[in-house]
Amino acid sequence: EISFNDTFNDYLNTTATRLSNETENFEIIVDVETDLQPLPVKVLCIDLITRGIHESEIITRISTLLALNKLQILYPQFNFSLIHKYWNNSNGKINYAGAVAAEEHLKNGPVSLFVGPISNTALKPVAHLASYWNIPLCTGSGFADDFDDKETFSTLIRISSTIKTTAKVFVKIMEYFNWKHVTVLCDAQHYLSKITCEGLEAAFNAHKQIKENFEDFYNNKPKTDYEQLLKESKRSSRVIIVLSKPEILRKILVAAYDLGMWEGDFAFFTVQWNSDKETHDFEWYVYKDDQNKKVHKMVESLMIVSTVAIPQSQEFNDFQEAIANKAKNDYGLKVEKNNVSIFTASFHDCLLMYGSALNKTFAEGKDATNGRFILEKLRNFTFSDGVLGDIYIDSNGDREADFTISDLNDESLTMQAVGIYSAHTDELNMFNASEIRWPNGKAPNDEPVCGFDGLKCAQSHQYSNLFLIITASLVFIAVVVLICITIYKKFQFEAELSNLWWKVNWDEISFIDNFHKSTSTVASDQVATVVAFPECPDVCQETCKQNTDKGFSRLSSLSTQLKRSNQLIGSNIYPGTRIGTFKNIKVAVKILNLENISVTRDLLMELKQIRDLVHENLIRFIGLCIDNPNIALLTELCPRGSLQDLLLNDSFHLDWCFRYSIISDIVDGMSFIHNSAINYHGRLKSSNCVIDNHFIVKLTDFGLNSLMIYAQRDESVNPQTLLYVSPEHLRSKDPLTTGSQKGDVYSFSIVVQEIITRKEPFSVEPDSNILQVGTRYTLEAQEVLNLVRLSLEPPFRPIIPHDKDIPHEFIELITKCWKENPYERPSFYWIKCHLKQLTRSFGSSNLLDNLLRRMEQYTDNLEQLVEEKTAALVDEKKRSDELLYELLPKYVVKQLKTGNSVEPEEFECVTICFTDIKEFTKISAESSPIEVVDLLNDVYTCIDDIIGNYDVYKVETIGDAYMVVSGLPVRNGNNHAREIGRMTLSLLERIKTFKIKHRPEKKLMLRIGVHSGNVYT
Repeated sequence: EISFNDTFNDYLNTTATRLSNETENFEIIVDVETDLQPLPVKVLCIDLITRGIHESEIITRISTLLALNKLQILYPQFNFSLIHKYWNNSNGKINYAGAVAAEEHLKNGPVSLFVGPISNTALKPVAHLASYWNIPLCTGSGFADDFDDKETFSTLIRISSTIKTTAKVFVKIMEYFNWKHVTVLCDAQHYLSKITCEGLEAAFNAHKQIKENFEDFYNNKPKTDYEQLLKESKRSSRVIIVLSKPEILRKILVAAYDLGMWEGDFAFFTVQWNSDKETHDFEWYVYKDDQNKKVHKMVESLMIVSTVAIPQSQEFNDFQEAIANKAKNDYGLKVEKNNVSIFTASFHDCLLMYGSALNKTFAEGKDATNGRFILEKLRNFTFSDGVLGDIYIDSNGDREADFTISDLNDESLTMQAVGIYSAHTDELNMFNASEIRWPNGKAPNDEPVCGFDGLKCAQSHQYSNLFLIITASLVFIAVVVLICITIYKKFQFEAELSNLWWKVNWDEISFIDNFHKSTSTVASDQVATVVAFPECPDVCQETCKQNTDKGFSRLSSLSTQLKRSNQLIGSNIYPGTRIGTFKNIKVAVKILNLENISVTRDLLMELKQIRDLVHENLIRFIGLCIDNPNIALLTELCPRGSLQDLLLNDSFHLDWCFRYSIISDIVDGMSFIHNSAINYHGRLKSSNCVIDNHFIVKLTDFGLNSLMIYAQRDESVNPQTLLYVSPEHLRSKDPLTTGSQKGDVYSFSIVVQEIITRKEPFSVEPDSNILQVGTRYTLEAQEVLNLVRLSLEPPFRPIIPHDKDIPHEFIELITKCWKENPYERPSFYWIKCHLKQLTRSFGSSNLLDNLLRRMEQYTDNLEQLVEEKTAALVDEKKRSDELLYELLPKYVVKQLKTGNSVEPEEFECVTICFTDIKEFTKISAESSPIEVVDLLNDVYTCIDDIIGNYDVYKVETIGDAYMVVSGLPVRNGNNHAREIGRMTLSLLERIKTFKIKHRPEKKLMLRIGVHSGNVYT
């Protein structure tokens, strides 16, 4: 058992006198022993201090002891000895680390594991010795390419990022933006800049298509020298990588601004070494610096590649708090959480990784003291139990670290992540590429149009004067003709804009009041008509059978049947609309949430655009009413409702041929919109796909963006509506008013998911065979939206059941369309071509055949729907009768059911029985309210059971009083007194055995009164 506080107290008592400013070498040994004889394991941690007890030293000790505590609990078969070695670097003895390692290993017994040091220079001699002794060495440092050579450093395990991986990131960035030329500016006096330059040079040289130029400089150069460096860079590339400290980068950006390199023709990159203790994060704003505006303008062209970042996990946060609390309680040292770095955590995770590998080696029966066996377990190794997150160690013994690419956010004015490079998969995911704010709206070209030397635009002077004259004349004539055509088109366009074809007066609209009902109401009315005589349900069945036997024609009889099913199929036309008539045409009238409207030129242009959109899969625009306060849009009416209503109606079976036809209709409509002046839909969802009389799907609610934005300004956003919005638009300030073609493709994928699953978005029930696992199934809409915004890996998407009936072509189509990266989603042109290839699988694409097939499918479902509604009605009738018999006498119920009224009547002689509980007031005072309720319920239940055996009727219960009568409403001669008498005797007999639940010792007694006489009721 480990006493953590005792360990620290002993440590302070034995080492306090040795931790002075003059101390150059000291050690702390912590032995954790058990009653068994475990295998001894000696761990040597090497670190550097500059004076006495230093904060980083205390933090490192606590970190390793936290790991040691876990190791001894996890692996009691080992006896871990933890030794810390520090040395004073005040005299520059940084290479003393090798001597420290040798002294401990050779003088004081063999070491099983070396941890540290963090300094790259100090690491080298220790790594040489560890390789020679075949002892594992784990470090959070070792960034230089020298340590890639595992023939020399055969036992070195690095859990930090490497220069080699950093270089791979830039190669991937160059490939992503299709850049071939790059200039790297290196600060020769900055160690990390220098070794990073060497790594980049090796990577670019290995990549045959990248032409690189490297320029070294010294950070004490004047501004003019930085300008000269940039001028030379402009001659060979548009992409410039600056490797230096942040303050030097700032000077270079100011020089670039003065050279006019801020307009978007150049891209700048830098590396942010979170590992470098001397390098702080780059901040473009400096307090009271007159160069802030210049730097801010240049930062718009700057991207930052970050190496190993500080984890944002709860485990790392708890780790920081544990160290801070321990330092305060045991050392009296106040440590800020942010000072607990990834290097401190590297000591901790190195120990845990080694313990895991040691345990596996021991469990396999191998020699756990042989470093070679331990190293086999540490290579190609995944470790997830530390505080640094998931650590992947490759075959070379190096961590495959992730990198972040950041760009300036215009709103927060801070750098935000736009891409991630995963070394484990060697993939660059620019998940926020659309959020990159290039100064001129797009990434810079790899080279100027005329080339870096301008030779590509050299004019040829070999043309004759005659050729020039002819060419000039033809150009002049073409220009004149073009001007005339343009002027004519302009006048024609203005005339069309000034035409008030679109204007509709409110008084011209006649509304159909009884047409627009909720789905449930209309459906119920229709079913009631069919099953008006439930006593003869076979009539409907016989009628259907006769129609079937006659072999009715495909069109005429179908039309008759569908007229009856019309309201059942799509009674709820569009939510938020009214049905009206305009110029003898039935129209859908959408009321807008506007008090008034200003007819601007932009609105007139949008009205013209939407009028020019004529396609069989698009709703036809009728007009716009601007009579205050009645602002409304009039469109073609599709009376069969929306696609959403159809999909959620389980009464109708949809085969895959029918679903293919629906998807094909949507694709045709979207393809037409994307090739029109409107450019994109922006609000595609299943409720905006409506069905006309011929069962053709048409798109609605597109175009008129300026009007829709104004109409939705004061409306609250329904999270359910946003489930169709693409991730990149969800991250914008107003998702409902932003749109794009790629966003439409994402919305289309959600609609297709609804079609193939017949469920609402993100609402598929969990199944044992699903394509996407690890997802919660009880999420609210807002929680789903938050997960979609996060750009998880893999992205959060609806679940598609692994159903063998679902064609794999649809699954592949959906997966392509809801890709996280918008640029990876296909266009609707591609989707349309892809769907044509499926025509053979789903039958003919002939319009008439599809129409007949759809109508037949609806007719086949009609008979089943009527039977289900009839059964439901009979069941409801039965339950209502049972309820009436509970509330009223059977005689009265029968009178009411036959339509007769129940008149007041005088009864010459009946017998009434009154009962109440003796001492009920006292019992109530001694009981809780719920106990009183339970008592009365038990008493009433007991009496109800008894009176069912006699010709009596319960009149009423008031408090503890119970009133029963015999002889009404059905007369029974003089038997009423006998019935009441027998009932009271049975009641008295039963009450003798009645027990009060909360007072079983108390005997319940009833007072009973009986009276006979005449009544009027």
